[in-house]
Amino acid sequence: MRKAGVVLVIVFLMAAGCRESSDVHRRTQYLMGTVVTITVAGLAEEDASRAMSAAFEEIRRLEGVLTFFSEESDLGRINAAAGAREVLVSAETIEVLAEALRISDRSGGAFDATIGPLVSLWGFEVKDRFVPPKEEIERARTLVNWRNMSVDPNLRTVRLERKGMKVDLGGIAKGYAADRAAETLRKHGVSSAMVAVAGDIRAVGEKAPGVAWHVGIQHPREPGAVLGSLRIADRSVSTSGDYERYFIKDGIRYHHILNPATGRPAAASRSATVLAPTTILSDALSTAAFVLGPEKGIGLVQSFPGVEAVIVDREGRVHVTPGLAGKVEGLAS
Repeated sequence: MRKAGVVLVIVFLMAAGCRESSDVHRRTQYLMGTVVTITVAGLAEEDASRAMSAAFEEIRRLEGVLTFFSEESDLGRINAAAGAREVLVSAETIEVLAEALRISDRSGGAFDATIGPLVSLWGFEVKDRFVPPKEEIERARTLVNWRNMSVDPNLRTVRLERKGMKVDLGGIAKGYAADRAAETLRKHGVSSAMVAVAGDIRAVGEKAPGVAWHVGIQHPREPGAVLGSLRIADRSVSTSGDYERYFIKDGIRYHHILNPATGRPAAASRSATVLAPTTILSDALSTAAFVLGPEKGIGLVQSFPGVEAVIVDREGRVHVTPGLAGKVEGLAS
């Protein structure tokens, strides 16, 4: 699954200053087009394995519902019916799209789940990358408008008003999947875990009593280096950046986080990391904050209770919300 508005960030999960004990168990699978890692602490290996298997299966199920690449998925059916009729979809799709519309409204369209025509045009999923002609970008951009998507939670229907419109949930679905996986783990008796769906991280409880999970933020210009790190418990962290899926042509960096207003890669930021109560929220807001840039992005983030951000602007300067001042370890260096 594409993450149209959000880059797949490298996030380092680190032990909180000590070796992992024997009751920490970790498994990795490739789902939703990316690497998914689940870590469970405080359980016997058999119980942890059972819980992780259930969580992976939930992510796999959601992938089948929300994928952009299947005609039978909810998204496939919604996009095929664009401009013609409404489509009956699952409760999960309604939940994700309702949140997508909320963030679209609050961000002034910096996040827009109808960005599918632009994502398809730029083709960051293929090896031969190119800059589309201006007229094609403008044509695709006219089909991107979240206001032309109707979501009815009561009837569980979705309608795209114009033919050629496409919904792409790459900027929010991974966060939703991380939340649902965390819920699944809790139902299986897990009180300490970490779910990492690419750059969308969900912490369940603490790593150990009094010991938070330690999450590193990838440096946007130094591969393998950490910009800073956060200690979290029962919180979510998502990062959007311009350094994973990109190419450089004539000295210009073209990346896959597109600005719906211009139809081109967003140019105000190098990365945006958002800390929030849920991963569906941190996922979507990291995209919006990246597109908006530090001033407007931080303003947007601060309008949501309990949400903080670290944004690296296009010149490499780091901007931190007041609530995180002094709490991002290693940032000064």
